[in-house]
Amino acid sequence: ICKKYNSVGECTEWTTLGDSQVITFKEEAKA
Repeated sequence: ICKKYNSVGECTEWTTLGDSQVITFKEEAKA
């Protein structure tokens, strides 16, 4: 589930329901 969107509507922060894991867009881009 997306938590935050940037000015062009891209997801910049993700969260997983039922889990403490939060994946940010920047972290994904570096991988």
